[in-house]
Order: sequence, then structure tokens, then C-alpha cells
Amino acid sequence: MRTLILILITTSVFLINPLNAEPPFDFGRISASEMDLEYFREKYPGEPAVIIGDFADCRFNYDDHKGFQFVIRRHYRIIILNEAGLDYGNFSIPYYKSPDREEIIRRFRAHVYNKDGNRVNRTRIRDREGFTNDRGNNWKELTFAFPEVKVGSVIEVRYDLISDFLFQLRSWQFQHEIPVMHSEYQINLPSFYVYYASLRGFIDLDVRDEKSAIDSWQIRRKINSAYGQVDGGLINLTARSTQYRWVAKNVPGMKPEPYTDNIRNYLSTMFFEFAHKQWPDEEPKHFTTTWEDIMNYLEDHKYFGKYLKDSYLALHQFLPEQNPEEPEEIIWYALETIHDNVRWNNDASFFTDDSPEEVLQKGSGNSSEINMLLVGLLRIMGMEAYPVAVSTVSNGSLQSERPTLIQWNYLVALARLPDDTFVLLDATVPKPIPGFLPQRAINGRGRAFDPAFNNWVNLETKIQINQENIYNLRLNEQGDITGNIEIKINNFGKYQLIQRLAGQDEERFWNALIGGADVTFTNRNIAYDHKDEKPLVVTADIHIPSYAMRIGDELVLPALFFETLEENVFQAEERLYPVFFDNTLNNIMRINLELPENISISYMPEARNRRWGRLSYTLLADETDTGLQIIWTNNRLIRIIQPESYTGFRRFYSQMIEDNLENIILKVE
Repeated sequence: MRTLILILITTSVFLINPLNAEPPFDFGRISASEMDLEYFREKYPGEPAVIIGDFADCRFNYDDHKGFQFVIRRHYRIIILNEAGLDYGNFSIPYYKSPDREEIIRRFRAHVYNKDGNRVNRTRIRDREGFTNDRGNNWKELTFAFPEVKVGSVIEVRYDLISDFLFQLRSWQFQHEIPVMHSEYQINLPSFYVYYASLRGFIDLDVRDEKSAIDSWQIRRKINSAYGQVDGGLINLTARSTQYRWVAKNVPGMKPEPYTDNIRNYLSTMFFEFAHKQWPDEEPKHFTTTWEDIMNYLEDHKYFGKYLKDSYLALHQFLPEQNPEEPEEIIWYALETIHDNVRWNNDASFFTDDSPEEVLQKGSGNSSEINMLLVGLLRIMGMEAYPVAVSTVSNGSLQSERPTLIQWNYLVALARLPDDTFVLLDATVPKPIPGFLPQRAINGRGRAFDPAFNNWVNLETKIQINQENIYNLRLNEQGDITGNIEIKINNFGKYQLIQRLAGQDEERFWNALIGGADVTFTNRNIAYDHKDEKPLVVTADIHIPSYAMRIGDELVLPALFFETLEENVFQAEERLYPVFFDNTLNNIMRINLELPENISISYMPEARNRRWGRLSYTLLADETDTGLQIIWTNNRLIRIIQPESYTGFRRFYSQMIEDNLENIILKVE
């Protein structure tokens, strides 16, 4: 995957720019010939919709009250090609809102065009027709369900987004899941703002232009005095700027394949990170030039380091009369205390919103507020503990390895034991267990930010599922199955199932346990202690009528019974991006099938033992004194299959599916 690293030093207000190019369409104007549905269908067969043009211009402006802002002006046009594309009639504009300010959307206009013979009918949409959704982590979105959208409709949108959040300079996505005919991004930045830009993805840009310029404008200067900062009046500020223009044309759509972590990780996108600023005649102020810069910035941040320091006093009420002696006991006490007193509000956040006192009083908080409290309680109980920044699976993987502040959207805790081993913690889940994180937070590496430990943290230390399924079954002449099951699940599998059972009706678990079979469970039981390392054990008696298929005097059974994999989800012959599994796996299944005296074995599959790298499986079938036994093992000790290994992996997986489809044939005397 190509990655381009740039240092950008650029400009201000809206000026006539020689680099500027006209958008690939005139907003508010379209002819019937531009809506030729058959032309687009022939050019993009099978696609639900096509983005005709997506054009944005980002400039920095100065507001006398708010200071510098960036302003993004965007034009967007799309055509709907079939029924599956009607969802593109919904359009959202994300915007950022902190506790004390928010981004502004202005000059919104949208049109839906439909052909009526040679005429084009236009439906106008205003900004007041949108509604606001909360996306969490301080993000909102203005959402529109456009009217009159049908197959053949062309939708166009124009708006300005005005932002004071210079840290949140928008990325630009050249590629989407549907084709893009023309995608263009222009940006100007003042020289006193330095950003790093990285282009990630698989496409080459068609245009990469840059031009130097000089810009000047009036700003209100603050000066320090004995009375604090005072108004220094208006001054003229002149700065060199660089103006960039990037264009990608005829960009193919990229569809998610099975076992994709997040398709947005692979779409060609330009990302920006605020590195430092330097006003004339002043020393530079660094934000993300180094990891130490970020740590220093966060240490005094109101919604990060200051919250953690303020938590110490607020948490004293939860200290036990006698502190546990063992570090493991301290961790359990702190984890359960925070979990029991503050529930998660489903807001994934890297920064806090409220003070520790307010969070404890409400009894709810975001992921940062909860796990910062956990770090604070561990510290005042004598443990070394640190906050760890995470980018969740839904947020996407890190765009580069360089220092970053904007890519994090979640926070977990890390405790250090006396032997210098580390334990990851997350108090947001229904039943937290030391060492384990919820699936949403397991996404490569996180980063601990603390003067004592400013380093990378592996988030994938405990992701293996160990599972053993034991089926003791009996078969009768009608093909009915009766018997009992025992399923032992440990490690990450146990943790996941405990969270699942705590967060939903247990009946849903039983209904999904043996899929595709009309099974009746009796004497059901799920036994576990989440504080020990013993497996969770599921037991039940079962009855499945007519499970074996009767053909004349023969009964046919799938060799792997309920464990059969029937579908090969990896149909594509090649793949651009990795295959991602949520976990690693060590699974064994034992089936003991008792047969009546008048039923004999006609066919059983031969033994299979196949391996590819760190993936392997075995299939053993043997006749016993009372019937037969099937043993199936499946070991996947790797989580990620890289694209260059996909062909070999697909061949191995296809063979496993083929072996899964073996049958057992029994003869009824």
C-alpha cells in the first residue's frame, strides 16, 4: 500500500488561486444528456451508484473573535444506477462539538434531479430539512433523507464547514465503495501552521500540484502584561503559503470482502496531523512532532492529564479500610469498584467531557472518563498504572507510525505488576476481567501516555479462544438424535461469552448454539466463575428429530455434524488487503455416536491432517464397540493473512471446506 509523507506549510482567506480548477460540474445546472442512465450502467456494470464529482477547497480564515479557522467548501454529485443504490439518497455531514464550542455548517444547498422525457425536474433541499445524530466521541452529524430519489436520480450537495478545531483538519477520501469519476482536494495553510500529510491507499493521484504565494491579513494580537493577556490591537500579518491541489480520476470502487477489519483502512485517503505552530518572532510550539510533545501536551490537558490528577481526591471515598496485599487483588478491587459505580454511556472517547466529581455523581461516563478513574484508583492504591490510547476497529487502524493525536478515539487502562509484566483493563464492559479487552478495542497497538511510561502497548495479548465440544449422541432408525453436549470455553472465548450473556437474554445464546437444526434443549446449564482460569462449561440434553437423511435403507449424516462449514466465503481469486480474524483459535470437537444393533457403518471419511503455516486441521473417524467416534481439530494461531499470502490461504481454506462436506453413510438392516 502506497504511503506519501509530506510537510505542509500553507495559506489563508479565499483568494483567486492559479491552481484552482473548476469542479467537474456546474452546481445547480444539469442537462438531460448528463443523466444518461444507460451510459453509466454500461461504463460501470453492476454498480449501485457512481460519484460523478467530489470537489473540496480548504482555506484558513481569520475571525476577529475566534482566531484562525479552516473553511472547507465542498461540491458533490452522484447518480443512482439501481435499487441497491437508493441508500445513497441519505447524506450526512459529520461535525465536531466539544463542551464549549462546535463546528458550523453554512450555505447548505442540495438538489435531486429526475428526468421526465427530455425535461429535468429539480427538487430543492434546505439545511432546515436535516436532522442531527450523535455519533459519540464529540462527533455529531447533520443527516438528510433526500426526497424523490429513484433509479436514475442525480443528487448534488454543496456546503461550507467552518471549524475552530485546527487539530481536526479534515482528511480527504479519494476512494469509496462505489466508483468515483473525479475527486479533487485543494488546501492552503499559513506557514506558521505545520501539518504532516500522509496519503494511504492503492491508487496513484492524477494531479499533484503545488504553488508558493504570499498572503497578508489583519489579526488581533494578544500581549502578556502584569494583568495577564491584554488586547494588543490589530496588526498586519504577512506569511508565505503553499497551495496544494490533488486530483484522482476514474477511481474504482472498493468493496469489503469477508473478514475485513474496516474497509476504510484501505480506501485511498489523505490524512493530516497538526505538528506545530510558530508565530513570527516566537519560539515554535510543538504538538505532534514527537511522542514526547504529545505526552507533554496531554499531561496538562483539561480533559486528559488534569482530569486524572483531579480524580485522586474524588476517588478517596472508594478506598477500602485495609488495602489488599497482592497486586492482583488490588487490580480486581479497583476494576470492580469503578465498574460498579460508573456505567458506560456507549460513548467511545479519548478525552473526558465532565469532571471526575460530575462523572461519579451521574454514575455514568464515556470510555475515557471511566478508565481514567480506574487508572486513578489503582495509583492511589499503590499500583503503577497508565492511560492507553486506542483507535477502535470501527475508527480504523493507525494511518502511519509517526506521532499522532487525532487518530485515537478510545481509552483503556494499563497496570504494571512488580515483575514488570503488564495487565490491560477496561471497566466499560458488563463483567470486566483483568487482561482482556472488548473486541472493539483490539486493534493492533495502543499508546501509553505518561511521563513514566510513554510507549507502545500491544492490544492483542489475550485473543486466543480455546474451546472443546463433546457430543455424546444416540441415533435411531428414524434418524432422530438424542444425547447430551458439553462445551468448554476458555481464555478470550470465555471472556467474550461472559460479556455476551451479561448483555443479552440467555435464550438467544441457546437458540444460536446449534444452528440449522430443530433442536430441543433440556437440563440446560452454563457454569463459570469469571475470577478463575477454569473454562466456562455449557451442558444440556438435546433431541433433534430426523437429523439423519433416510434414503432407502441408508442414513446419511454430515461427518462433522453441527460443526460443518458449508460455505467458502473466500471466493475472490486475489485480494488487495489482509484477511482479518477477530481472534486466534484452538478448537477440538469429539462426537461419540451410539448406533442400534441393526445399523451398520457403510462409509466413513478417511483421516485428514492438513497444515498451512500456522493454520491446521485434522479429521479422524473410527469405529467403536458401540458405534463410531469423530474427532475434529481446528487450529488458527495467526490473526492476519497478508495479501501476498492470500492465494495459499484460499487454497487451504477451500480444501478445508471440501473436507468438511464429507458424509457418514449408515445401513439399516
